Amino acid sequence: MLKKIIGMFVIVLILSGCSNLIGKEEFTNALDQLEHSMEQKEWRQLKSQGNDLLNIYDANKWKLQLIGVEQEYEELYETIHKLLVAIEEKDITETKIQLATIKTIITNMYSL
Repeated sequence: MLKKIIGMFVIVLILSGCSNLIGKEEFTNALDQLEHSMEQKEWRQLKSQGNDLLNIYDANKWKLQLIGVEQEYEELYETIHKLLVAIEEKDITETKIQLATIKTIITNMYSL
């Protein structure tokens, strides 16, 4: 009886641990912060948050490789770098475009 209870507990623990979609929440939180800073036109904060987004990508690259095709995660990497350049140039239009592109890539990767 005790083995069954422990077994059920382990199964529940494993399933609850799998509820995070392999880093999606990290990306969406970072993108939300970037959008908020963009609305406020806080360029220094945007630059810092853009670098944080790149660090999130680097930390989760292996997870992205598991869930996406090579083209998607490479495109995400390139788009993050384009975003960083747009922020450096303080180009609000290009920053918005790159943020929207990143959101689309993330959504597509995690929709499967």
